[in-house]
Amino acid sequence: MTWIQTVCGAFATSRVTTADSHEHLYILPGVPRAPVLVDDEAACAELRDFAGAGGNLVVDCQPGGIGRNVARLLAREPVR
Repeated sequence: MTWIQTVCGAFATSRVTTADSHEHLYILPGVPRAPVLVDDEAACAELRDFAGAGGNLVVDCQPGGIGRNVARLLAREPVR
C-alpha cells in the first residue's frame, strides 16, 4: 500500500512520520462509568501537541453515534 485514505483524502505512506494508531478524541456521555471526553479545546490542544512532537497521522477509533465529529475538529485543526 502506498497511501492511506484519511478524512482529508489520500495520504502517501512515505509522508507518515509518527502515527497514533488508536485514539478516542471525543466521547459523549453514555453508560454509567463510561469515559467522557467532551472538551473541544483539550482535544485540539492534544492534536497540536502531537503535531509539535512530529506526529502527523491520528486514527480516531471512536464509533459513530457517541460523539465522533471529524468535521468539527477539521474545521479547527489540520489533522489527518
